[in-house]
Amino acid sequence: MRVFDALGDLCDADDDNDSIADLTDNCATVPNTTQLNVDGDALGDACDPDDDGDGVLDAADICPSTPAVTVVAPSNGCSVAQQCPCAGPRGATGPWKNHGQYASCVARTTDDLLTLRLITAAQRSTIQSTAAQSTCGR
Repeated sequence: MRVFDALGDLCDADDDNDSIADLTDNCATVPNTTQLNVDGDALGDACDPDDDGDGVLDAADICPSTPAVTVVAPSNGCSVAQQCPCAGPRGATGPWKNHGQYASCVARTTDDLLTLRLITAAQRSTIQSTAAQSTCGR
C-alpha cells in the first residue's frame, strides 16, 4: 500500500509516513511502524513475500513462523515438527489416537522430504528413531 503526501519521494525522508526514516526503515514504501522482521533479512514482514525465509511464499505457507534454517515441505512451508506436532495432528483439536499414528505421520513426512532430497537418509533415520522413542500419542 503506497502512502502519498505533499512531498515527492526524493524530498521525503519518510516515504510511507510511518515515523521511521527511509534510511533505517526496513519497508521504506510500506507502513511498518513495528519494523517486525521474523527472518532477519533486509525486508520487514510488511513488505517481505516470505516472512520466515523458508523459501515458501507467505501466500502458500501454512506454517508462517518456521524457525530459520529449518527444513520445510515446499508445498506448505511446514517442518516435520509443525506437520506432526506432539500434541496431536496438525489442524485437529484433539490428541493423536495412539503413538503409531504419530510415528506414521513423522515417517510419511520425512519420507517425502527424503524423496525431495531436502534431507539425507541418515537424517530421516534419526528423525524417525527420535519419533519412535518419544511419548507423543501415548
